[in-house]
Amino acid sequence: MNRWLQRAKTTKEIFRIPLTANELTELLTNAYRVEVEIHGRKFIDDGQVPVNAAKLAAVLTDTNGTRFGIFMCGLFGNGKTTMLMALCDVINFLADKNILPSKSGILVINARDVEKYYKSKHFGDYRDLCERDLLAIEDFGKEATEVLDFGNVLSPVVDLLERRYEGRRFTVITTNIEPDKIRAKYGARIADRFNEWFVKIIFKGDTYRRH
Repeated sequence: MNRWLQRAKTTKEIFRIPLTANELTELLTNAYRVEVEIHGRKFIDDGQVPVNAAKLAAVLTDTNGTRFGIFMCGLFGNGKTTMLMALCDVINFLADKNILPSKSGILVINARDVEKYYKSKHFGDYRDLCERDLLAIEDFGKEATEVLDFGNVLSPVVDLLERRYEGRRFTVITTNIEPDKIRAKYGARIADRFNEWFVKIIFKGDTYRRH
């Protein structure tokens, strides 16, 4: 019976990038610099970018790790979205070089847009959000926790997170919400799962947008 249970309960392999942490840190840092420059901004070498890149790289290359998500939080304008775009660029580059499977790639969606996928006419797209290997949710915390649909109370983002947690799907979140506010907004169940699921990376420093 034990063997049958082990076979039946085989868990999904967690997404990892087959590079060393140092190699991935360098790629992410360079991609971040390019993202800044192609948007007409000046790259600010304040030492924070390689630190944050190294934290992402540590998670994404740790083949012995059990976490399958990255929670990037901090004040507005301090590089969370730019780092996410750099990660997307790196993954696309590695897929192009056949270092990652050709179907690799992060779908980026704003948390406030999950609702439209959740409703019945978009349910096929919503199922894809739940099941795709890599998903990034931007501006987490700005969406309504509950929405009404023909009198029914729905929780699109919470349900999406529940499904991705159950499937051990790698998820990246960017947010301005403070981590200790998760329990109050989303409840104890989601907060406890976040503790198991995500590695938290706090983006420190002031906004770059005033430079």
